[in-house]
Amino acid sequence: MPIFICNDPIKRQNPWATEKCKSLIEECQKRRIRYDEISSPTELREKLALTKGEFSSIVLFPMNESDRHYLFSRYGDIDIHKIVFAHHNINIFSADFSSVINDFNGDMKLAMSHLLDRGCKRIALLHAHPNSYHDGMRIETYTQFVPHPPLLFNASGDKLYPTMEDLMRCHEKIDAVICINDYIAFCFMLFLDKMVENWQKKLAVLSFSDTILSGLHAPSLTSLSFNYTEAGKEIVSIHRTMEKKDRLAYMHFIMKPSLAARQTTQTENPAGVVFADLPRISREEFQSIIAPQAKCMPLEKMLAGCDRVDFEIIYGLLLAHPLSKIQSDVFLSQSAVKHRIRKYRDVLKFDRVNDLAAWLRLWIDPQKLKEKIR
Repeated sequence: MPIFICNDPIKRQNPWATEKCKSLIEECQKRRIRYDEISSPTELREKLALTKGEFSSIVLFPMNESDRHYLFSRYGDIDIHKIVFAHHNINIFSADFSSVINDFNGDMKLAMSHLLDRGCKRIALLHAHPNSYHDGMRIETYTQFVPHPPLLFNASGDKLYPTMEDLMRCHEKIDAVICINDYIAFCFMLFLDKMVENWQKKLAVLSFSDTILSGLHAPSLTSLSFNYTEAGKEIVSIHRTMEKKDRLAYMHFIMKPSLAARQTTQTENPAGVVFADLPRISREEFQSIIAPQAKCMPLEKMLAGCDRVDFEIIYGLLLAHPLSKIQSDVFLSQSAVKHRIRKYRDVLKFDRVNDLAAWLRLWIDPQKLKEKIR
């Protein structure tokens, strides 16, 4: 009873998709369920022919509705149970597939409740894409839930500066900002570090994703996540249940979000910021301020694959320990430590170890990393 993991049109490389796929594979291995990765309908048909008579599922990873239509135009006529992983809201009475979906209404409600409990009164939403199904649902929930006229600073494209231009024209005093994901929040915090003195006492910042980096950064970022490890288990549960229960047509799981409250929302009743009062900056100045964020997504992917030894080596780099001490601390040969450090340099595109270490210090607090290692 194999599970086929669909990498069509390409294998998703962003941290969220990587985590979903990793959790699914780990659960298959734990439950001793066969799995295989495919990238085309032809490849799927060839492999199904080898498992004829066995119940099989294919797991699809659409990022939006057009993705789902594309995938179902290619795989819809193949006789196999289909499971959509981490898709948006679905009318379950018209769906011809099972699903594990994220509660994009619930996570915004949880975010708003947390900020209101902290005494925030004027809450803005930063860089949501109205044409994105996921962001659109969050915008709708935010608009309904916010206790004042909405302060929406929507994205008009991929670039953040136009959104920030709108924010810097705002004459309202804002005491909390919800960023649409952690990577936007990292950019925003770099901007605040440069433009707003002692901003943590004036402004609460919250985002979605709960990356590893959000907990290691200083200040650590309050963020919401969906537990993709549990979602991987539910995919396997759906597969096994559908195999055994002839009377079931489809199954749907909605994943409850969780909140990791950290330093960026510690201040109660923050004083607020009038962004129109800040000095205006050009696009070039803004890009210069947020430039260190460019490698954050590769760093997150790297951290997701780190073991305890990797974290110990990174800790040594943060503290500027000589190679001999790092080697001694992790009980590895010098060549083994150098190999791992070379791997970090390759992922993050640094030629020199000192440049790598200096950049890591911008994003990872040594004490927080030490606590993670323990």
